[in-house]
Amino acid sequence: KETPKHKTIAREALDKAIVKSLKLLLLLAPDEAMDLINTHDIVSNAAQLGDFPELQYEYMKSREIKDHLLFIRLLAELHPNDLYDFVSKTDGMYPLDETLAICRERNIKDAAAYLLDRMGNLDAALDLIIEHIDDIRSRNRNGVKTETVPVEETLKQSAMEHAVEVAIRMCERNSLTNLDESQAQKMW
Repeated sequence: KETPKHKTIAREALDKAIVKSLKLLLLLAPDEAMDLINTHDIVSNAAQLGDFPELQYEYMKSREIKDHLLFIRLLAELHPNDLYDFVSKTDGMYPLDETLAICRERNIKDAAAYLLDRMGNLDAALDLIIEHIDDIRSRNRNGVKTETVPVEETLKQSAMEHAVEVAIRMCERNSLTNLDESQAQKMW
């Protein structure tokens, strides 16, 4: 006779087997793998997908994010250009020191500058964003010319515009709130 405990054990075993099979499904059909997870409630938390960072990222993105630091790690690994937007929009939802360490490890300078600013280290934040702008300018000057120059030029311009926008936001935010007039002038 099957008891509720047996049903629970059988369900857990089935869920584990399905999660193990996700790797193959992910390789063959990533969208279908995510649909399977969402439709059948196979996964109860993002940690179960630890072997599949892209699925883990998609799973977390489609739900309320409970583990912001894990999501930040996934963003840094999979979509580093999106990290600045995430940390600037979810300020206070993650540990600053650990998030800054991830940004430094992955060399994500715009997000690192933002975090340094939030931590009150404006000089280091400005130095970092200016270094980032200089890096972009240097890459743009030394870039390899290919047949896809129009696309590359657009991406380069976009990266530069984003970095300058981050610097301007930082200066505006601090000149309005944290600095006296002489400090604000020096910063600009």
